[in-house]
Amino acid sequence: AFAYTNRDDFKTWLQGIGTTVTTHNAVYDPIIQAVSKQIDRYCQRELHPYTATKYFTAGRSAYLRLDDDLISISTLKTTDTEQSGARTYGNTWATTDYDLEPYNAPDEETPYTLIRARGTGTYSFPVGISKAVEIAGTWGYWSQSSLSVGTLGAAITSTTATSVTMAASPTVKPLQTILIDSEQLFVTEVSGTTVTVKRGVNGTTAATHLNAAAVTAFEYNHQIVQACNLMTARLFKRRESPFGTAGSAEMGTLQVVAKFDPDIRGLLNDYRRLGIGAT
Repeated sequence: AFAYTNRDDFKTWLQGIGTTVTTHNAVYDPIIQAVSKQIDRYCQRELHPYTATKYFTAGRSAYLRLDDDLISISTLKTTDTEQSGARTYGNTWATTDYDLEPYNAPDEETPYTLIRARGTGTYSFPVGISKAVEIAGTWGYWSQSSLSVGTLGAAITSTTATSVTMAASPTVKPLQTILIDSEQLFVTEVSGTTVTVKRGVNGTTAATHLNAAAVTAFEYNHQIVQACNLMTARLFKRRESPFGTAGSAEMGTLQVVAKFDPDIRGLLNDYRRLGIGAT
């Protein structure tokens, strides 16, 4: 569960109506989430951070080129030989066994796309052995969760509770993904200091959390946020022209163009992974 804009900011962007007008909340929310997924499909990558264990087949012993965007590694393991049945990943690499490239990816707010075995390290990548590399970590284009939205006003003692109590005056907003310790939670509603959430989203594990634990929200690049706002507004207004036309008798009928808005393309093209023949 993720969204590249939140409900309150979208409403302000759309018409400056603020958070008190709730008439179309039930319409905005699914559109924002659907548009966020469409942005990922257009860019051919997941722009939000998520936790997963993935497997790769190395083509070179010196490096592994990744098919997916990598933010950070929790564990990197390899197996030396093809095995029947369950594979055993007996080689656990230390951080001194490899380098992530490009080296300056965090500063440039881009992902890692290659892992290079260090010449001074213990291991190299097993070549041509199917699924011989196991990587557990955080994936996605970029991760930024430095936006503080408050602290817990009460401990979370259950891994299934969907109601979170924040301390006074939280700034959390509906459709934000928040981070408490290592758990991601997706906010579906906010009422005072009570926040309704989906637990353990995007591959993370629901856990208990102490009272006064810090709560931060994920932020996304302004181009992605603006593209999400623009696409959401376009789909919201699209319901007024269900047969694909718009306009008036005096001005003539206007045909609604089905393809991506050129402004949306312009905002997202910097993040689009292009394959052979892509335009």
